[in-house]
Amino acid sequence: MKVHWFVLGSAVLLSSIGTAQASYDYITLADPADNGYTVAEDINNAGQVVGFYNDAGGTQHGFLFFSGSYTPLDAPGAVATQANGINAAGQITGYSTDGGGATSGFVLSGGTYSPFSIPASAGTFGWGINSAGTASGYYDDAGGTAHGFVASTPINDPASPGSTVVYGINNAGQAVGYYTDAGGVAHSFIESGGSFTPLDDPNGANGTFATGINNVGQVVGYFLDGSGALYGFVESGGTYATLSDPDGLPGTTQAFGINDQGEVVGSFIDSSNGEVRGFEATLAVPEPASLALLGLGLAGLARARRRSI
Repeated sequence: MKVHWFVLGSAVLLSSIGTAQASYDYITLADPADNGYTVAEDINNAGQVVGFYNDAGGTQHGFLFFSGSYTPLDAPGAVATQANGINAAGQITGYSTDGGGATSGFVLSGGTYSPFSIPASAGTFGWGINSAGTASGYYDDAGGTAHGFVASTPINDPASPGSTVVYGINNAGQAVGYYTDAGGVAHSFIESGGSFTPLDDPNGANGTFATGINNVGQVVGYFLDGSGALYGFVESGGTYATLSDPDGLPGTTQAFGINDQGEVVGSFIDSSNGEVRGFEATLAVPEPASLALLGLGLAGLARARRRSI
């Protein structure tokens, strides 16, 4: 595993100090059984990470990563499994595809896989799960249009002329996802009790995709800028901070999950070998010298404010 440190410019991120910078320790995640393709999808407050990898034969497997160890996750009878969400109790949701090509969601709890499908759907995809065990995701109808769901309730953004996709859900029942407009551009939202709040990164000229939400209401996802490059983001209180792994090729970082401590997981393309790698980004603890400088800065700010009164 590789550990990296960097500073997110002057972005406001997970801090009560309005203009404070946020620094992260980065851990690269690569399942030892993969063929150069590992993606981290979600992280809970215990630091358990779920995602998926492709093996040497190209078969897709889910995984659980915790305390440096990878545990494969394969739904019974599946030829492909993807793990996408994990809650505080360690329950996992995702989806699997059987030998006949049918795709259904599942909840894995206590070692038991419980499949589920939205009635009359052409494919159901589990993506998020909260502490109540409520799963979210999306399904395709017979015509190929996607519809989000929370539990068994369809979720369709009223601004959408076509597909709506739901990803993460928190304990308050807030769900995040996106819809595509008539021009095919993705726009994100937070849905709660049937009410939709737009959530588009200002840098997302070609689309914003919200993928995860924690219990503090902070949202992660990724956007496509004007050139079509991909960048992760963390939205907190209306402010967006851009994420880009320092080892990644520029424009290849996607954020997918966030826990209540602000730890973020996602993926990037490794600049050294072109392989897809997961990442876990943890807020760094400032070193003593940095704390001293921050203290001096705050003291100076306080003096300046007193002078302005």
